Amino acid sequence: MSSIQGTSSSVPEPPESSRPTSDNKLQELIEALKAPPETLMTVLYQIIEFLRNNEKEIKELREGVDDIKRRISQLNLSSCVSMHPPEGHIDLTPCLEPQAIAPAPPPPKSPMSKEPEPNSAEAKPSVVVNYKNMKMSTNKFPEVSPEDTIIPGYTSLILQIALKYSQYYIRIALASTYSEVLLAPITAYLTVDLEPTGLFSTCLYFRWSDTAYSILQAKLVAPQTLPQQGKISLPPDIGRQVFKAQFEIESYCLDIVEPGSLVLSV
Repeated sequence: MSSIQGTSSSVPEPPESSRPTSDNKLQELIEALKAPPETLMTVLYQIIEFLRNNEKEIKELREGVDDIKRRISQLNLSSCVSMHPPEGHIDLTPCLEPQAIAPAPPPPKSPMSKEPEPNSAEAKPSVVVNYKNMKMSTNKFPEVSPEDTIIPGYTSLILQIALKYSQYYIRIALASTYSEVLLAPITAYLTVDLEPTGLFSTCLYFRWSDTAYSILQAKLVAPQTLPQQGKISLPPDIGRQVFKAQFEIESYCLDIVEPGSLVLSV
């Protein structure tokens, strides 16, 4: 096994033009790493000698790497750069591609969390009607016609159900005395809001399926005077049970709807 001696001060150094460049020498060392195991000790000595002879350049490279890291961190691209990429290549392609950053979903509410008091500021639901996570059974209201009316003079009734302590509302267009809507299982308080007051009572049947969505059946029963107000609390273990609740309505709203198809955006 041959050994590699360090450069002696008594031995004159070869001219600059005859010495291999650092790049060439480095490439030779990289190729030498593929040598058989019995020659690896020689390669090790060669690498040590290379590091000693190029200490200044290596220091500059390290300082350059630190500077690059600092500048990358200022550009908020550090998460896109691998400091140990294959074949020494830093790929910034992911940082150059447009990416849609979705908002973080709200944390799920704990079943044991305490509901706010009805008179507190949090108890009032948002006025923004949000149809997300709510889906009509056919994505479209039924066809309506002047002959198929609930109340004389009106083509359709808009029934609004507000989820207490929540920003969500459910609005159902009743083209007949019966309508059905799919919604996620609910354990919060439900209230029904109809305007103006005093025309007829409303009976809502809650039929909860064991699927991902539950079925809410809304049915108008009789044209009687509506009481003042009401609410219903749905337990968490609803399952397949069938609930029938007579709501005392605080207010209601009759919207005039033109004949034709009524579409709900979801």
